[in-house]
Amino acid sequence: MKKHSKKKFTLIELLVVIAIIAILVSMLMPALGKARNMAKMITCTNNLKGIGTGMFQYFSSFDDYIPPFYSTSTGSWIKPMVDNNFLPSKLKDGVYYGVWRCPSEKKMYQTYSSYGLSAHIFKTKVTIYRKPSQVYFIADCDDPSMNPWPMSSYDSSRYRYIYRHDGPLKGIVMLQLDGHAEKKNTLIRPTTVRTEEGSVAWGIPASALTD
Repeated sequence: MKKHSKKKFTLIELLVVIAIIAILVSMLMPALGKARNMAKMITCTNNLKGIGTGMFQYFSSFDDYIPPFYSTSTGSWIKPMVDNNFLPSKLKDGVYYGVWRCPSEKKMYQTYSSYGLSAHIFKTKVTIYRKPSQVYFIADCDDPSMNPWPMSSYDSSRYRYIYRHDGPLKGIVMLQLDGHAEKKNTLIRPTTVRTEEGSVAWGIPASALTD
């Protein structure tokens, strides 16, 4: 009876297999990274949509007023949202999690949230904006207050939005005042206008106040 010897890999064949696997992995990594970044952006978008839903409850309960981004009595705008049960707190060791945290946030700048409310529209009524889809409301930010206009008089590197989401062009996820959220690669800097009540609303497009 003949004994069949088992064929063994030679060193060269083994190296060829390893090289092929390495090539396949290098081809798949960008696609996997893109899918991971897309998943994070979708989660962030859903977070902001959820915050938007809670905000509409706030509007209904507080005579259509937009909450201040910070006040000495309530602290940041997040506290009244949580205290009135418009959104869950998800508080752990003094830090807010859940809907309040962007999964793409690499460094936690603030314990409140990954998002900031526009410092240009607080203390105004949501009803004065005829085109709320044009009004920047809440976005990726490193502070509870968001200054979307780096060239405005309210200029501070801490209060600007953050381009957290990777891609062909870095972008931020922005919640508009009408409740829809989307990724934006650039922001248009509109002119300063005054509301019907006489208060300044910096950074609001004049067209957003008219039909």
